[in-house]
Amino acid sequence: MKKIVRLLASVAVLFTCLFYGYFISSYAEEEKIVQVPINKNYTSARFTLTFDYYDDYVVVIKSPSDKEYKGTLESENIVSCVVDDVEVGQWEVKITLPSNDSSLEGTSNAIEGASASMEGSSEETEEQTDNDITGQRSISPVKVKVEGSTESLVSVDKGITVATDIAGLKMYFKDDNFVAEWTDTTCGNINIEVINAKNLQKIDSQTVQGNSYMCPLDTSIEEIMVTIVPSVSSSVEGAANSYTYKFDNNPDATVTYEELTITNHDSILVTCALNEKYHVQIEVNGKQVEKTDLLETGSYEFEVPLEVGQNDIYTYIVDEDNNMRSTSYSVTKDVVGPSLELVSSYEDIVTQDEYITIEGAVNDFSKLMINNAEIEVEGDNTFKYDYSLKEGVNQIAVIASDEAGNETEYDIAVEQIIPEEKPVPWLKIIICASLIGLLVIYTIEIIKRKNNPEKYEKKKEKADEKYSAYDNVDISGLSKKEKKDILKGPDIIWDVLSFGVPLAAAFFVLSFVIMVSVVQSESMDPVLKVGNTVFYNRLAYINSEPQRGDVIAFYSQEYGAYFGKRIIGVPGDVISFKDGYVVINNQFCDETAYIDTDVETNCTKTFEVPEGCYFVLGDNRENSNDSRYWQEPYISADMIKGKYMGQIDFSFQYDILCQIMGN
Repeated sequence: MKKIVRLLASVAVLFTCLFYGYFISSYAEEEKIVQVPINKNYTSARFTLTFDYYDDYVVVIKSPSDKEYKGTLESENIVSCVVDDVEVGQWEVKITLPSNDSSLEGTSNAIEGASASMEGSSEETEEQTDNDITGQRSISPVKVKVEGSTESLVSVDKGITVATDIAGLKMYFKDDNFVAEWTDTTCGNINIEVINAKNLQKIDSQTVQGNSYMCPLDTSIEEIMVTIVPSVSSSVEGAANSYTYKFDNNPDATVTYEELTITNHDSILVTCALNEKYHVQIEVNGKQVEKTDLLETGSYEFEVPLEVGQNDIYTYIVDEDNNMRSTSYSVTKDVVGPSLELVSSYEDIVTQDEYITIEGAVNDFSKLMINNAEIEVEGDNTFKYDYSLKEGVNQIAVIASDEAGNETEYDIAVEQIIPEEKPVPWLKIIICASLIGLLVIYTIEIIKRKNNPEKYEKKKEKADEKYSAYDNVDISGLSKKEKKDILKGPDIIWDVLSFGVPLAAAFFVLSFVIMVSVVQSESMDPVLKVGNTVFYNRLAYINSEPQRGDVIAFYSQEYGAYFGKRIIGVPGDVISFKDGYVVINNQFCDETAYIDTDVETNCTKTFEVPEGCYFVLGDNRENSNDSRYWQEPYISADMIKGKYMGQIDFSFQYDILCQIMGN
């Protein structure tokens, strides 16, 4: 019975140990990999691994081309491996725990030991087993050292430490900064230390991630020492490289910029005067726009492109050691012109005024000009300016400009018309004065005769008696005076006045006041009937302009006759026809006041009425010879003779002559 119990206890202990061993192994470190960058080809190299403690680890050295080399134990805690034909690249040192078989063997021994002492406490056995398993599964901290040689060797005497050379390493001064750059991506982090060579004081010390480093330097520093080494090799003696540089970054060159702070130009001119051989490198907003080869001494100009907005320009003078000194400049590119608004369009203005007032508002500007005059702008950005006009067309330019040179311009054309000084119509004045004189005399004579009729009757009787004696007298033998008295007769002045004054008044009225015409055609029917006598006011347009809708009389040079038509288009109108209607300036013309709605006005042409002219149509649109069909469709203002006043249903031509000829 005791044997059975003891056997069962041993089995339980065995399974417990296996369970804990599996559990612990799932969390223990099973392998360790150390990356070792090598930057030179060596004939052979020795890898040396120093452990804090050693427990039968498996050490494998793996090359960049996946070749593997196994390390051997040299002493209690040191494993080494000599490799021939060492290639450049990232090498790996892989450290793993012993195989699972040996672990299980150790575990089995521990179990046997535990079984042999089964009579003791089972807790102590389990604890002892845990300790044994845990101790077998941990990896010691390790230091890796690589020594290379250009000679085949078994034991290396001349060594070069890991990552002594960093691929693509460049060091130079950029303005008042020390800069280090490299292209190597296999060396990992880099330890850099900068020291003032004069007093050995540390200026900066950093572990750098990435591929560049910059250290600001005080201008009082004359010389620096730089130590640089990959972080993985920093603990290796002799792995670091040290450099010494004189801090004298003052090239013998001058950089000048075109004097622009704000501009609308696409580029700015940069001039470099080189007194020694240098490279030139230009950046705009961090982007390189120019990089030259080594230039000879002399002066060079560069057109540097500008972007819209702020442009921070750095021009670097670079020497043969890549040291660079910059000259900076800032310029703003602005391509948006000022905002300029006028209170009206100021288009096609014709005036007799001596000046025109130009008003508006302007924003984002530096100067406002109207032709050659600079205009003062109020605090609310409004302006008002009286521009003096000259006779004829005045071209006026309103220009707002800003500091960048952008301009916003409005062009205005204003025509000033000066009324013509017509010659004095002396003939008309004399005729009118004579007529007026006759009328005055005639009026006075009538008044006298009316106020004292007896006197004039007696005077007439005496005259009749006086001159009756000469009725049968031969006047051939009389003197001139006697003949004159006889021929003069009684009241000859009155007879002349009675006949001449009405005749002269009629001539005056018909010549200067009223035009009389007889309608010859049906073109203005029903307003003007054929055969009617029509009266036109010659004085209607002395102080006013003809208006749309007026019926006028005018002389046609094309036909050599007087016509009566209705004005439809005034100067500046654009006249067309659509669906039987007249369209003026893209709007249908309302003609219901003088023609019926069913009357159609047909035409396929479009007319633009020039200045000083008029477009006319007859009211009888389907039977009218008017502007639609004439070779010269427009009637000039000086051809208009009068405005329609009225008409009577009578004419000498139709009502008298026709009847006489008919009888």
